[in-house]
Amino acid sequence: MNNQSNLEMNAREYKCISCGNNNDQLYRDFNSGIIKIEHCKHCQKVVDKYIESEPVIICLDALLLKQQAFRHVLYNRQSQGQWKLVAILLLCDAFTKLLLQRPNSGESRLRPDYMIYSALEWGLYQNFSLALIELLSTVSIIILCIMMVSSEKCRPGELMHGILLSNFGKILVIPAVLWGTNYSLIYVSLSRVFVCAANIQAIRVLSPSCHISICITSVILGHVVATVTSIWIQNMFSQGQV
Repeated sequence: MNNQSNLEMNAREYKCISCGNNNDQLYRDFNSGIIKIEHCKHCQKVVDKYIESEPVIICLDALLLKQQAFRHVLYNRQSQGQWKLVAILLLCDAFTKLLLQRPNSGESRLRPDYMIYSALEWGLYQNFSLALIELLSTVSIIILCIMMVSSEKCRPGELMHGILLSNFGKILVIPAVLWGTNYSLIYVSLSRVFVCAANIQAIRVLSPSCHISICITSVILGHVVATVTSIWIQNMFSQGQV
């Protein structure tokens, strides 16, 4: 690790993934190829064990909704390509909506080239806009509720970052929808439940003083408002086309 990376590392504050307290650094680099993992000054455990882990391990623990993995991603890892991930999730959401809107979309397997042809359809971009509106509504309502109820000062930027990243569960429904099973709606519902659980876990990590009931209520309210908004917009378009 070069000197510039060391300076950037020392300028930040990191969270212990076990207790959530602040620490100055994750490890020490002795500039001779020797790295010593730092221990938390509060709980005496390793500050962040994931700095030596493969990304696959981190993803698996995040799928299991472990707070340690969420703290690593939200606090101790430099977020790169966050907006690319958001764009991919919106495309996945739009493609899922497009498939479910088609008659008999779940009764047979789709052609391998169906996703390519879907990119040429106007409906995909309409659903992309709809997915974006839903996401903005969800994030706005959740942040507003947390900011109004939480006793500690929460940074809206951090909350937005955490909520956006915790939506990664939306990508899980794509294989099930592409397989064309008769249970596509069930898989979509399960993925939404998982996304809600991941949102709750992200808020608990970013706002530890916020009671879990408040987190659950805020997330459910955000998703309900987004769903109602989506249905209202779809009804407006359908009435306009009649």
